[in-house]
Amino acid sequence: MEDKDKNKEIFGTKMRVVVLAVKGKVSESVGADMVEELVSVLGMSKAPGSSLCKYPVDGKGGSGYTMFQPITESFIAFDSWPDLSGGYLVICSCGSLDITSVLNVVANYELCAKQYHNLDLGI
Repeated sequence: MEDKDKNKEIFGTKMRVVVLAVKGKVSESVGADMVEELVSVLGMSKAPGSSLCKYPVDGKGGSGYTMFQPITESFIAFDSWPDLSGGYLVICSCGSLDITSVLNVVANYELCAKQYHNLDLGI
């Protein structure tokens, strides 16, 4: 087993979720760079099919964007509103999630985690 896989359990036997509310400048480039860094720092692997949805759509949804990055361990999503200087970061994984590493990456982009939840669903 490779080093980066040693903390992963059999696919689907554990699900961990980190949800953060963040405050700060959340431009598209900040979101894209932060998600890229999280994938690397957490030792995860990108899967194909990433997407970016910009709002408003048909005049709905405020002014912002949602980024979705599938990873072989599950997914990372960043939903943000630059005009309100905030957003949500959601990381779901069957691998371990080090909240300190996540918070450090968020801080690297001068974002403040206003609130977070780190859940081990034990599934």
